[in-house]
Amino acid sequence: MMGRLASKLRLVGLINLEILKNFDPSWCKSEDLSKLINLRKLTATVDSQNLKGAEEIISYLSSNFRRIRHSSLSFRGCNFALEEWQTILRQLLGSGYLHELEIDGSLGNKLPGYNNISTFPSKLTKLTLSYSKLVEDPMQILEALPNLRSLFLWIAFEGEEMVCSSNRFLQLRLRMIPNGVRFITTLQELKVLHMPEEFSKRVQAVVDGEQGEDFDKIGHVASISVKDSYF
Repeated sequence: MMGRLASKLRLVGLINLEILKNFDPSWCKSEDLSKLINLRKLTATVDSQNLKGAEEIISYLSSNFRRIRHSSLSFRGCNFALEEWQTILRQLLGSGYLHELEIDGSLGNKLPGYNNISTFPSKLTKLTLSYSKLVEDPMQILEALPNLRSLFLWIAFEGEEMVCSSNRFLQLRLRMIPNGVRFITTLQELKVLHMPEEFSKRVQAVVDGEQGEDFDKIGHVASISVKDSYF
């Protein structure tokens, strides 16, 4: 495995660059981002040793949000339960410049709170949380993201109950049961309400003589009901 470069790559002289993918402050000078005056798309990855790099990327995006058409950030192994990373998380979830966010690592017991969650960003469309160790229900925060179309939770929740309010997640389309549900051993009841027929078939024990595609993920749940109405 390669070690970190003694001298990081520089991005000077790339003033006409419009797309930058897989940017990593471990290998590149993050302060050079400010010189990319024509950048339109940025995807970046940050690890636990690059708090400063994360701050500089966020600063760049927030200063250039009118020009950046698409931005995607991935965080690997970062402990967002620590206060310095909690500050970063508040900036990410409360921003108006980020389109896609992936976090692999602990978020502590709960997502950071906000005084007014109705002012959440309008651009975040994709959110992936892995190994988050959340205990408190994160849905009040997540459902306030108005344009979220993709939500992936992988072993992200260790609590007892998650509740989604009605008329929220209007852009979200659930296509299958998340794989992480199979690991929620405390789950006792699952209700599938007002979902498309294709989805409902996936969670049934037997469909046309065969097991539903997602039933193995929820087979441990004591009570499973599939209905077309809330009553």
